Amino acid sequence: MAPSTAPAAGDWIGLIQGYIKDGSLVLGLAIAVLGFLWIAYLGFAKFNEARQGKAEWAGVGVLGIVGAIVLIFASYLLTEAAGVI
Repeated sequence: MAPSTAPAAGDWIGLIQGYIKDGSLVLGLAIAVLGFLWIAYLGFAKFNEARQGKAEWAGVGVLGIVGAIVLIFASYLLTEAAGVI
């Protein structure tokens, strides 16, 4: 399958650059997914600790707000990087 940039026939360098671009975009998306899963895991763990009385509910709220900010910032950076690449 040809890369998303669709280089001209016989342009091997353009083909390789297209595959590198597509691969880096997929890698960035994979990193974003891992970040989302990591923050979700931390949120569930903190929620469970708060239910058991080992942590305060304010910690769950702070983690939710900070986690949302981190994910929004990471999404912004990935979007900007995709435009540059």
